[in-house]
Amino acid sequence: MPKTLNPQNTFPTNIPNFPISGNNEPIAIEPLENAIQAVLNRSENLHVRLSEAETQGVKRVRTVASLAALSAATGFNNGDVCDVEGYGRYRLYNPSGLTADGLWVLNAAGGGRWVHTLRDMRGAGNGLATLDSSQRLAQDVRDASILTQHIANQAVAAAKLAPGSVVGHLGYTPLNKAGDIMTGLLNINNERLFNVFVAQYDTTVRYYYLGRISSGVGILKINGILGGHTPGEGRANVDLQFAFRDGFRADGYIMGTVDRADVLVRDGGDGWAYVYLVTKQYALVNLELSSSHNAQQITYNGTYSTSAPSGTTLYQLSDDFTNDTHPNTLKMNGGVLQARYNHANRFSISEHAPQAVGISPGGITDLARGRINVPAGKSLYIRRVRYMFLDPLRLRIGTSQAVWTASNANMDADVNFAIFAGSGTTDLSIVVTNVGTSNQTLLYAQGVWVEFEIR
Repeated sequence: MPKTLNPQNTFPTNIPNFPISGNNEPIAIEPLENAIQAVLNRSENLHVRLSEAETQGVKRVRTVASLAALSAATGFNNGDVCDVEGYGRYRLYNPSGLTADGLWVLNAAGGGRWVHTLRDMRGAGNGLATLDSSQRLAQDVRDASILTQHIANQAVAAAKLAPGSVVGHLGYTPLNKAGDIMTGLLNINNERLFNVFVAQYDTTVRYYYLGRISSGVGILKINGILGGHTPGEGRANVDLQFAFRDGFRADGYIMGTVDRADVLVRDGGDGWAYVYLVTKQYALVNLELSSSHNAQQITYNGTYSTSAPSGTTLYQLSDDFTNDTHPNTLKMNGGVLQARYNHANRFSISEHAPQAVGISPGGITDLARGRINVPAGKSLYIRRVRYMFLDPLRLRIGTSQAVWTASNANMDADVNFAIFAGSGTTDLSIVVTNVGTSNQTLLYAQGVWVEFEIR
């Protein structure tokens, strides 16, 4: 009777008792059946494996233990893949023009390059974050990009995120919350600098470069403390600004005492004024710098020279404070204001009638006369007057250029009237005139006080 042979998903390793031809013995059907069944089973087994590979994929990929082992491996062709323990999957490209980097791209023993399948995802937008050679993040960490829910167990416990390790791994000191202490300098676009801080104990004289000002345009402002350990060594509070257009000019104030810390400005002879902080033993300094356009190189990094800078001195704060060398700065030492005004250029004249004097209509009588020398570029001003006459008597003050006549019989007021402009010597007269239509009398002891200023 015919028999149906059904394939089994096995893979026999051999076919036993297969009949041998030529022994003139009748061939039994059973050994042939077994042989055909074995071949059928092998075919079925191969069919099942092929079907699984086509539908579910291969179960295994060749694996090596290290990157070095992958580079040395042979027997691979272009397009083959291989897994490296701990690193992931690489694909062989042969030929390849990529440069080997020892991690993402490896040399292959048979030619070409082994390329990690995630190579082009590293550092890419929406891709993989990577580390630099110092094991720091090679990409910036943006606000809200790392949240608690993104971390395993919703807890930050790794050593490199511990408070004491943050600075070393980020490469700078973050400053964004109450209680943070900034350990470095803050420089905003080279136009504002916080802070210039010096505490000196050695006996050297130090020169710290702070910046430069163009003779064309630019202003540099210095604000803060120039001090020392004792009051005599310095208690100065300064707020100064320097400009170099149309000659050097300093404006602002210096209050306290100046000794161990100083500010020096030198003309470099190249169209720039160079500004330096000068310190001596026991100097204590904390300054803020700010600048306008073309006040450049606003800087401080603790570097100093013990040699005085070259150039012509345009300004020295200690000299200005002691000798009032720059009239546009206000100086106060020991509660005494040094720069209220220059007494050499402001003076007053006081005079009164030695006896009663009659004055006819339109007539005058002298109270004082003199000669005044006005320097080049200056003018003589009446600053203030104070007097009391009977109406219609008026005070009149004149020079060879101008005359000022009071509008009232008595005054106590600021006038600020220029009566002589330019250089030279002029006669100065202070008189009383009768602007009425009848005779008047200037009484005994009636007089006048007038304050003048040359500026």
